[in-house]
Amino acid sequence: MNLDGWFTLGALAEESGVDVWNFRTADGRSLRAALDYLVPFAGSATKWPHPQITPIEWAGLVPLLDQAASVWNAVSYRTLADRLRPAGQ
Repeated sequence: MNLDGWFTLGALAEESGVDVWNFRTADGRSLRAALDYLVPFAGSATKWPHPQITPIEWAGLVPLLDQAASVWNAVSYRTLADRLRPAGQ
């Protein structure tokens, strides 16, 4: 959910000429690093290691993966999005 907000900020900033998509902190944090942290758990047998109030719906990551595929021209995000995408969407 937080990453969704950051992706919205990235899109809004882009319209204003600010590149949040490729911003990286001194210790390496970035939007792409945050997404890449989630990718190994999405749609795989690898169990999410953190406590959750409700189960994670990995299909909710599809719009972010689609956006990431366009922003960073990364086929791997589109491939994962297609795998997670509910039938008929």
